[in-house]
Amino acid sequence: TIGTLVGILPGAGSNIASIMAYNEAKRWDKHPERFGSGDIDGVLVPESSNNASVGGALVPLMSLGIPGSAGAAVLVAGLVAQGLQPGPQMMEQNADIAFAFIAAMIVVNFGIIPIGYLLARLSSKILVVPKLYIIPSVLTLSFIGAYALRNSGFDVLVMVLGGIAAYVLTKAKIPPAAIALGLVLGSMIEESLGTTLMRANALDSVWDLLIFTPLAFFLFMLNVAVLCIPLWRYIKARRECRIETCAQKFSLNNLRRFDFWVLLVLTGVTLIFLHECGKLTGDSRVFPQVVFSVMLLLCVVILVQILIAPADEITDGKITLVNATTTREALFYMALCVAGYFLMSSLGFYASMTVIMMIMLIYSARGAKYALSAKNLMKFLGVTVIVVFAQWACFNGLLHVATPQGLLF
Repeated sequence: TIGTLVGILPGAGSNIASIMAYNEAKRWDKHPERFGSGDIDGVLVPESSNNASVGGALVPLMSLGIPGSAGAAVLVAGLVAQGLQPGPQMMEQNADIAFAFIAAMIVVNFGIIPIGYLLARLSSKILVVPKLYIIPSVLTLSFIGAYALRNSGFDVLVMVLGGIAAYVLTKAKIPPAAIALGLVLGSMIEESLGTTLMRANALDSVWDLLIFTPLAFFLFMLNVAVLCIPLWRYIKARRECRIETCAQKFSLNNLRRFDFWVLLVLTGVTLIFLHECGKLTGDSRVFPQVVFSVMLLLCVVILVQILIAPADEITDGKITLVNATTTREALFYMALCVAGYFLMSSLGFYASMTVIMMIMLIYSARGAKYALSAKNLMKFLGVTVIVVFAQWACFNGLLHVATPQGLLF
């Protein structure tokens, strides 16, 4: 349902549908801790929402001529190239083609069942690939993917720093998926807010436009319900639990919790940005001021909750990230990604990817208790060359992405 509804919204796309479906499934599940641990529900929910958004994107395309996703935009270009105009006129003048789209969606949804059944066994072989090879391959592919977006090394730096921030937030029990959704929707919301404010100035009342119309009032109450229902469930859970377990009391042990210090840093950063928003003028400062004000309020509320956390939530004053081996590996990969960013300009893009992938494989082999024999080293080198060559062939040979050149290649 979420995937179809999000697909109907013009410009939203499958990424937003997947993130929203995952968040809602996790929030309403009786055991939300299962999500993020590889549980099958955490895989099925976003993928089913992703598929559902494809059919939903055809609704504004066929009815209004507005593409609901990037794939629908390609369809619009193809239809226009054939002399067809998507929208109400197409339903009237070319009904056979319009209904062919509808029939195709029905056939595809039934046809994907046998295809998926036949490919499931073959696709499951991917799970046999050791994590030793997957992590370096994904990290190097992330480098070239981020760079190919705008042929900018700054995007690679943003990707590396964003990955580090997401890891820290995850360990502080702050889901980065919600932040990713905000980043995707932020530009759309700001643009729509600017349009709304201009219309409100023409009507001399922003409340008449935002609340006191039937559709706006319905959407406003829907947002209030979305915010209040989780709060009601939290209060209900507190009332049902035992008093000795849920007794809230300030404890100095909570000052040593990792999530407390992460929230404290976020609060400070939010205050700095909120102060900088005061230097903006006109309607351009409304959106950032609202965002950072809400963020500051949430940070303060969560900090208070941490400080008065009940006894069963206190971790004996210890900063518990993850087990030591996993933490060391994560820090090593982060440091190597930062080093890879600086090596791009000196060694060359693909040469630096070869170096950092080889180092990752050797380090991961030690953690997985692989013997660093000449045979394994040659195997690592072969995998590295194949992966980097495949990336070069795809991005440089096919997509013609110009990457930085250095001393090597």
